[in-house]
Amino acid sequence: MASPVFEGAADPSTGDPATPLLLRRYADLAGGGCGLVVVSHAAVHHTGVSNPGMVRIDSDGVIVGHRRLVQAARAADPTGEVKFAIQLNHVGLFAHMAAPEQVVAPSAEFGLLPIVRELDPTSPIAREGIADLPAERIWEVQSWYADAASRAKAAGYDAVMLHLAHGYLLAQFLSPSFNRRQDAYGQDRARFVVETAAAVRAVVGPDFPILVKMNAADNVPEGTDPELAADALRRLVAEAGVCFAEISSGTGLSLPALQPIRVRKDIPAGPCYNLPDAVAVRERLAGVDGLHFAVVGGIRTLADVDAVLAAGIDVASFGRPLVRQPDLPRRLLAGEAATCVSCLGCLAQSRKDGSRFGCVVQRALDERAARQIEDAQ
Repeated sequence: MASPVFEGAADPSTGDPATPLLLRRYADLAGGGCGLVVVSHAAVHHTGVSNPGMVRIDSDGVIVGHRRLVQAARAADPTGEVKFAIQLNHVGLFAHMAAPEQVVAPSAEFGLLPIVRELDPTSPIAREGIADLPAERIWEVQSWYADAASRAKAAGYDAVMLHLAHGYLLAQFLSPSFNRRQDAYGQDRARFVVETAAAVRAVVGPDFPILVKMNAADNVPEGTDPELAADALRRLVAEAGVCFAEISSGTGLSLPALQPIRVRKDIPAGPCYNLPDAVAVRERLAGVDGLHFAVVGGIRTLADVDAVLAAGIDVASFGRPLVRQPDLPRRLLAGEAATCVSCLGCLAQSRKDGSRFGCVVQRALDERAARQIEDAQ
């Protein structure tokens, strides 16, 4: 599967995804050999935007743009069998563009806040004025996800994926490190997540797939671990009909070597750095029917894919390698190798100027080749 990757290339004023770059990117992915393509994290509300150019699905006005994206991707699928989903997200504390009083978070105080304020007092998440989400607004926030899911279905997506990883809002409610509430949503940290998924289920109907991307390890003190993740997934299946979980790890506050996206030097040897935790979650849910698993992170070769499948995980998920080679699955089957060097230049580009999102290494090579041709003429 093509794991959702932030591009920062949507219309910066509306979050409409039907920009030339994104239309081309998802068409390329649709023809590249992945069976499932997930559009990267779309904000369910304007207070949940992390960067300019983040895809949004927070108003009916963007449904047409999402429909164009899906149609362009389907037209590029030579098999007619690729499924398309969209990841629904609110970044919570990491809403750097929101005023402090607009930030939606389970708790203004969280485990690493003292350290953040000491090391980086200018950090947006350390601002004064951020407050716990009032209990009377819980349903309002959950309705943002439900409304976004309804728009996604209307736009023609085959499924929605709730972003329950990387320290964003749903993950913040689940994590003991981020959720320090004293009310029912702190005593039962999975409650907000399960209720949100149930609200989505209520609007999309019984047969529309709801997927989740979930951390099995936050890699911060007192963070989510495989046991907590498995307990939440069990309830998500039982109470909201969730059928698929892509396992990841890390948050923006984890140490660099333990964040969701890692440079080459921080990727350990082996097929996938999240595979052991993914297996741990799956084993805890061995008796749960109808739940399928994917794992992402560090997968580069067919041997890696085979190792993932041999461990009992259903799907191998590719993220950054598809930025340079959107047809990587087909290339691997043809005996070629992945060329992504995990430099994270594409991530830096998405945050700086998403209109130029892409593999910076490949762009440099292409520009050098063009100059050589020009000089030779």
